[in-house]
Amino acid sequence: MAIPEYIELFDSGSGELSLNDDGTLSRDLQLRYLVGGKPGYLEAETWGKARSPLTYRGHRRKKLGCQALGNGWWIVTADYSNAAIQGEGGEDNQDNSGGDPVANTVAFDTTGHTEHITTALSTSEAGSSEGAFYEDFGAPYYAPMMGAINVDGDQVHGTDIVVPSFNFTETWTMPASWVLDTYIATLYELTGTVNKSRFRVFNEAECLFLGARGEMTRGQTMVAITYSFSARPTRQNFKVGSGAFAINVAIKYGWDYLWVKYAKSNVSATFGGLGNFNTFVAPVPAVVYIDKIYERKDFSKLSIGTSFPAVYQPRQSFSRITGAA
Repeated sequence: MAIPEYIELFDSGSGELSLNDDGTLSRDLQLRYLVGGKPGYLEAETWGKARSPLTYRGHRRKKLGCQALGNGWWIVTADYSNAAIQGEGGEDNQDNSGGDPVANTVAFDTTGHTEHITTALSTSEAGSSEGAFYEDFGAPYYAPMMGAINVDGDQVHGTDIVVPSFNFTETWTMPASWVLDTYIATLYELTGTVNKSRFRVFNEAECLFLGARGEMTRGQTMVAITYSFSARPTRQNFKVGSGAFAINVAIKYGWDYLWVKYAKSNVSATFGGLGNFNTFVAPVPAVVYIDKIYERKDFSKLSIGTSFPAVYQPRQSFSRITGAA
């Protein structure tokens, strides 16, 4: 009976599954062979590289080992690793590189952003030493600006204020096999657009996709991608300007741009509580424009779901660990 050149050992194909700090799983597999007729290490290594594939069931070969037993016999081992694979939520872990995206972290920042406005919520007069301040029967009154801010002659300069803003990032572990395929084009297409339907907790046009960041090295089966978003609230049923010249606005979607065109108009003002009127020329809102400046796109193409990912530890788990009721 001829002695075979090699025998795949009975424990070949063994492995282990580990939980990483970021919540992903890592799997390590090993193929083991008994090989004869190899006079030295280089011959054993050459045989091992030819026999063991670069990838095995979606796992990348990370290490090749050759242990000498004597008389030309060697133990050749090929170690395979998948750095971050999907958990036990219905995936096929037997032969994949992590078939679905896995959420790892969510970070947020509610620091408001600066916005330029030209109309005030309300106006109170403090006094003047110029022609806008008048006195009759001992009672002062002012040329009304009808909510316009920082008016200088015919110009309404306005001011900058802080308004609500919600910036957040999400880091997902994605299968490397398709990140460099059509997915890169998808990220490019969606960058600088807003959601056309509900995304996370935001309604239409409230969430702006700022783009994604990622880095890959040779041999990776999974890649971490960080997605950046910024959200602004939608405003409904509000007024621009004040008094008889106020303009009602039904809705301004989050990232749509609102601006006001002013016109000169004769404005009457009373003074002294005596019912006396005087007429002034003042800038008043003439037209409110709301422009769509970002395209509305389907954010489901990001393949990270439409609700916030559940990256937190379920509450009941802590109770079980501590024995609390």
